[in-house]
Amino acid sequence: MPERDRNDLPRRRFLVQLAAGTGLVAGGLSACASATPLRGRRIEGRIVWPHKELEDRLRDGPVLLVTGEGFPEALLLIRTEEGGYRALGARCTHLGCQVRPGKHVLRCPCHGSVFDLAGNVIRGPAAKPLPGYDLEVTESHLEIVVE
Repeated sequence: MPERDRNDLPRRRFLVQLAAGTGLVAGGLSACASATPLRGRRIEGRIVWPHKELEDRLRDGPVLLVTGEGFPEALLLIRTEEGGYRALGARCTHLGCQVRPGKHVLRCPCHGSVFDLAGNVIRGPAAKPLPGYDLEVTESHLEIVVE
């Protein structure tokens, strides 16, 4: 068997690394078109985060996709232009597909419904706005009420 140069990568390892790298690139590109995900825990009917964590997560855009065990549905946490927050259900009111944030709107990838960042229908087929969730803001935390 011929001796290999130290910089010579075996074919199998090269293909594995190439596939892994391609998956990371594709995953990163698809993530650009969606909200930053934030996994939370439901405790006594509330989802709670420190403001610092939220601000760190909201650097890339005004919308976070909030998921977690025991949630009624995936939620969208939106930082408003006034510096406050809004929580909306992420399920399109037409047929239940998960909406995705665009530049200044939320779009349903299944049938083209478009909602503004307040959850109001801009374009159908959806006829109802996205449901809102109550928020409570303390000095150090934001709480989404999900009971």
